[in-house]
Amino acid sequence: MEEAAINWQIFYTEAQDSHLHLFLTLAETNQEAEAHLYQLLDTDRHNLLLAVETASTENAWDAIQRFTWAVGRPYGGYLSTYGLWEELKNLIEAAIFASHQLMEPIIAAGFMTDLGTLILWQGQLAEAKKQYETALSVIKGIPPERATELAVARIYHHLGTIYRTLSDTPQARNFLQKALTLSKKWGDDGGVANNLQELGNLANDENNLDQALSYYQQSLTINLILPHPINAAINRRNIGNILYKKDELILAEKQWQKAMGVFTQHNDKRNVAGILHALAQLSLDKHQYDTARQLCIKCIDLKEQIGFRSALPNTISLLGIISYAEDNGQAAERYFKQALDISITNGDPRQANRQRFNLAMLYELREQFPQAEQLLKQIVAIDAEYKLPDLAANQEALQRIQTKLS
Repeated sequence: MEEAAINWQIFYTEAQDSHLHLFLTLAETNQEAEAHLYQLLDTDRHNLLLAVETASTENAWDAIQRFTWAVGRPYGGYLSTYGLWEELKNLIEAAIFASHQLMEPIIAAGFMTDLGTLILWQGQLAEAKKQYETALSVIKGIPPERATELAVARIYHHLGTIYRTLSDTPQARNFLQKALTLSKKWGDDGGVANNLQELGNLANDENNLDQALSYYQQSLTINLILPHPINAAINRRNIGNILYKKDELILAEKQWQKAMGVFTQHNDKRNVAGILHALAQLSLDKHQYDTARQLCIKCIDLKEQIGFRSALPNTISLLGIISYAEDNGQAAERYFKQALDISITNGDPRQANRQRFNLAMLYELREQFPQAEQLLKQIVAIDAEYKLPDLAANQEALQRIQTKLS
């Protein structure tokens, strides 16, 4: 690879030992550090960040880009794996600036998309959406070649996930279908698999389990061929979720355990947390309350460790359900309120309504009907505003409470 005026010896001099030297070699050749190297790199974190600072001082824009590609992926990269969120945010922002200096808008848009993903996982939906839309505007008007359209497809995919989270199903499906079309057009099998996966999530949201299962299985087939082991494990996790909904509990647990093995092997803490949550739910169904609680606590600790704030409410709420099953209504109420507060802060209306509903049902069981009615009125109003699929069921629940009050 051409040196492009980068004096890598500057960075090697500051490396001080072979571990960081190895990382810099990867960066120089535009390679990504693999998971088994992360522990070695962690011993040289100071020198690593010092090398990035030196690159900025030297205006070595290409070097900053390569540093970011090597360790700055928002998902599964070195800095994200170790929860170094501030360092990661600073590095990606430096890479965006560097790409603008090099007049490389497509690469800049790619880093902007990474920044949007980082912000999204920290639970800031509105800011993430704004970041994705900014990335899209950067490459607007560039001739539709392969690199351009694949960058657009990636942004469309992420916007689709945002609108799915906001329960705007038509917009979500529109963006995901456009992303899928572009990925197929340019032979991006990984992109095809990712969009099939997200369309499966959308079908799952609508309780169309057979269609969701079909999308997940199509995505799994592609990921096994590529091979993309982590993405294939995500497919298995979601297939397990569908099987769980179908009451095929033994098959569901087998899929989750297969996925857990891959996630653990790759030190993928985010997805390990997802499996812990699923296994906690399964333990609750078996009335194994102590096991369920311990799995929830491990899951929450892991999510907090990696800053995965957007997924915290569901597991905190599950602790509330476990507490109620053990006749500890006071603890259940505390957990449901905590989950609701985080959901509201995250800007996730559907998730927030789930927590309001849990609280409303708790108040109904306590015969605190005015409190239940107040919550259900809020739920129905938000369902109507965002066209959420649970509107009819929640209207029936509200009518039931109002009948008890009359």
